[in-house]
Amino acid sequence: MKVLNHVALILDGNRRWAKERGLPTIEGYKVGSKRVREIVAHAIVRDVSVLTMYFFSTENWSRTPDEVTSLFNFMRNFLIENLQQLMDDGVKLQYLGRIDRLPKSLGDEILHALDQTRDNDKILLNIALDYGGRDEIVRSVNRILRHHDHKAIHVTEELLTQFLDVPTLCEPDLVIRTGGEMRISNFLLWQIAYAELFFSKTLWPDFSSEEFDLALSDYQLRNRRRGGDARCVSRSI
Repeated sequence: MKVLNHVALILDGNRRWAKERGLPTIEGYKVGSKRVREIVAHAIVRDVSVLTMYFFSTENWSRTPDEVTSLFNFMRNFLIENLQQLMDDGVKLQYLGRIDRLPKSLGDEILHALDQTRDNDKILLNIALDYGGRDEIVRSVNRILRHHDHKAIHVTEELLTQFLDVPTLCEPDLVIRTGGEMRISNFLLWQIAYAELFFSKTLWPDFSSEEFDLALSDYQLRNRRRGGDARCVSRSI
């Protein structure tokens, strides 16, 4: 079996799911949140060590203020209502993105959840919220400049990696995007240089654990050369 430690997901299609059913947009996110719980639980069963989920991009601020506010309120309530379940399941949370621009109530709840789950070790779940790949790289460069007091310095890949949002995060093996779109949408641009990509036509609220398994099985058929000869590391999924 090919090594599969880290799966990253672009959760696309919540709004379209709601629109197709004549429902308010937030209903798509409510049903989609059930899929989040299902996929996290199933990833544990499949022995996936790390999940990263893309919830809200730096570009999503262009949506209407009412929609953004409703989404943030829902996210805050979701964390409150599901924190104990995360603890019971052994889920450790990490955060990627700009927390400083979020409503204080949501930011505080995220920080609380990060603190409460810090010692869990069953699976690592990265929350990408107000996140953009380009933004992360720019912020990383600015961190380097501040760290070195804006002196001239030779920047290497290794140095820049040390100043990413989560420097210790292993690179994704597989990126799954739901909803039928076939693009990356500014997601983990630095980290997914050699990740395998899987695009599903299924809208996120309908993306089941069975479809997750299809993506994992498809990954096993890939020939990962990483610019050289194919290498295969044995590990069961």
